[in-house]
Amino acid sequence: MDDILYFNGNITQSSVKFYNTIGSLILEIPLQNSMNIENLNKGIYFVQLSFEGSIIHTGKVFVP
Repeated sequence: MDDILYFNGNITQSSVKFYNTIGSLILEIPLQNSMNIENLNKGIYFVQLSFEGSIIHTGKVFVP
């Protein structure tokens, strides 16, 4: 299984936040073209992408 997330497009001044299933913020980092998520515990995370402080996308990630 691949523990890398890939992003395309203009990612300057962007960030990504990972929340657990009860809504606690687990990780917040600047967005990069690729992100290694192997250090996250197994489970489901809600992911929030922000650009210049505005939320541009939300989704779910499963870490096996």
